[in-house]
Amino acid sequence: MTQMTLILIATFAAGIAAQPQMCKEYLGSGACLDAGCRWVDAWQSPAVGTCTRQCHEFGGAAAPGTDATKLECISDAIGCRWIQHPRNEGLGKCGKMCGEFMAESNCALAGYNTCRWAHSDITGGPAICTKMCNTIDEQAWCEKVHCIWNPANGACRRKCIEFQMKGPCESIGCTWVTPANGYALSQCIPPGTEKAPCAAAPVAAAATLVNATGGSNATGTFVAEGQTFKCPTMHSNTTTPNQFLQNAKKH
Repeated sequence: MTQMTLILIATFAAGIAAQPQMCKEYLGSGACLDAGCRWVDAWQSPAVGTCTRQCHEFGGAAAPGTDATKLECISDAIGCRWIQHPRNEGLGKCGKMCGEFMAESNCALAGYNTCRWAHSDITGGPAICTKMCNTIDEQAWCEKVHCIWNPANGACRRKCIEFQMKGPCESIGCTWVTPANGYALSQCIPPGTEKAPCAAAPVAAAATLVNATGGSNATGTFVAEGQTFKCPTMHSNTTTPNQFLQNAKKH
């Protein structure tokens, strides 16, 4: 066998080995990602630990998805999610699980804003991207992604500290506090002011002398939603203690 023949055989064999494979045939994340495929590492996906085609290939990006591609999108083998547009029934797309996004900007834009970025203050550890709390109907899943489960109505909601405005904060049953209540910044905190030691805090605070900054000193703390919060107090020129307790009872 001549040297030229050996070279041709080696080149042919290398060409065969280098041929691209179907995504599902890659067994490791490195080779899978290098091939332009999707390595599934989101625990919510039934396809976790496998290599699949990119979710957008099943519809909603270059072309609308068909009934067949929609079913393939959400199948156990692919493990993506079909995301219906919230205001247009004729518009939808196949997208990655929220847990697959590692950057806050990508999480916020994913799937018609259907994902939620839970930063370290919320999780108590690494920040994560999750499905919106109010779309979760399982207690274990709700609590796993650091949402709050309400057993009374079987519903899942975001933690109070995630709300940035008074209206949404109070509509969910949380309490909105301001610097007049002894907090450095206006914010949303969990309900809990009617329980000891906070129940007596506003009354006690009203009897104390107002300090140089115009506020009264806090008299205790309470624990809720996995964190410790300062009992809200009253400013002498704003809401009275009784009014504050009445407001707290409404929420």
